Amino acid sequence: MAIRLAQSTEYDLLSRIWLQASLKSHYFIPATYWLANQKLMKELYLPAAENYLYQSAQGIAGFVSLMDDTIAALFIAPEQQGKGIGKQLLNHVKTLRTQLRLNVFLQNHQAKAFYQKQGFSIVNKGLDSATDEWQLTMIYPQLQADKA
Repeated sequence: MAIRLAQSTEYDLLSRIWLQASLKSHYFIPATYWLANQKLMKELYLPAAENYLYQSAQGIAGFVSLMDDTIAALFIAPEQQGKGIGKQLLNHVKTLRTQLRLNVFLQNHQAKAFYQKQGFSIVNKGLDSATDEWQLTMIYPQLQADKA
């Protein structure tokens, strides 16, 4: 197992992992949305981000993308989910930044619970204009008021 910076030659594979995981976890958004955005993920979003991937003996299992102090993406291949890979990737980026923020769809209950378990707190709720779905903004570490 290793967490390392992704190479641009791996963006095609990362965009496929993104698509498969998005279709599974965002079932409440039409599949056409994800399919239409896969090329943008590969050619625009991944090149603009700082991407770390999790590689095991079986291959690349998932990745996390940072844009400044924002986690823009954290996706694990569906067949690799539930093995602690997301937690390891998240712990890695926690060592790289003093504060992190992210957005998660309100209906993605599993991701929301995962991030809360990892020490993130909800600071805002807003409507995502691209999908018309509510999303939560979460930050790490939790606000001092939350710890009281």
